[in-house]
Amino acid sequence: MKKLLLFFFLIHVVSLSYSQQKNNNQKIDYKQIYALRKSYITEKIALTPEQSKKFWPVYNKYRTETSKLNKERNLLQKGIKFKDLSEEQADVLLNQILDKELKLVEARMDLSKNLKTIIRPKQILRLKMAEINFKKKLLEHINKKKKKQQN
Repeated sequence: MKKLLLFFFLIHVVSLSYSQQKNNNQKIDYKQIYALRKSYITEKIALTPEQSKKFWPVYNKYRTETSKLNKERNLLQKGIKFKDLSEEQADVLLNQILDKELKLVEARMDLSKNLKTIIRPKQILRLKMAEINFKKKLLEHINKKKKKQQN
């Protein structure tokens, strides 16, 4: 029952955030999404208050680092103009993109290593699933809202 209430709360808050963004032409409220993510992950991996105190600084540092790497990789990929790209330039660009992807994997490995001193391995596995499910539910909800707005 608690999980169901959390899910409906999540949907409601994201709905309000998205509709406010749509109506006021504002950006998405990332602070609100952060709070929802934090609540969702805390419940899904069953963090104790003691674990939570140690977990969130480590996890937030990881999220900041990977967000930066994703943005850098996306910028590299976004600007590709195949028509004007030589093989040598393509090789350099490919290596830059792969370097960002390798750093993302390394960051994930470091996170797991650091979290093993804070939470159990089973909780780390649950974290991965919670991240995937949170993103999936958030995107599904936003897409539903977009479709509703178009009709």
